[in-house]
Amino acid sequence: MRLVFPLLAAVLMTGCATGDEAVNGPVLSETIQVSKSTGSKQCEDGGKSLDALRGELAQAGVRVTDASCGSDGRMYPAACGYPDGRIVIFSIAAKDTARAKVQGYSLLAEDATKIPCPE
Repeated sequence: MRLVFPLLAAVLMTGCATGDEAVNGPVLSETIQVSKSTGSKQCEDGGKSLDALRGELAQAGVRVTDASCGSDGRMYPAACGYPDGRIVIFSIAAKDTARAKVQGYSLLAEDATKIPCPE
């Protein structure tokens, strides 16, 4: 009888875990993708680099888990001095969204695409 109660308690406690938690342990924070224009313009060198923008987020207390360059997917007049649509794309913890927005980031738009970073 002494073994029955601990065994029963152990069986009942394992029944509480469901889905991913039962297999992989507690679910960690969700990540989201945010983007920001580099500020670069057609026919000109310039704009902020991926590393510079990542550093700004780090100073704001936002940890970047993945980074890439991209295009915002919008159409611009083909003329020198107009924006070229280059953006940076960062994966961050969803809980850091507000901090990123203060730095000028927005959720990644559906029509944005990843492109190679300029060298």
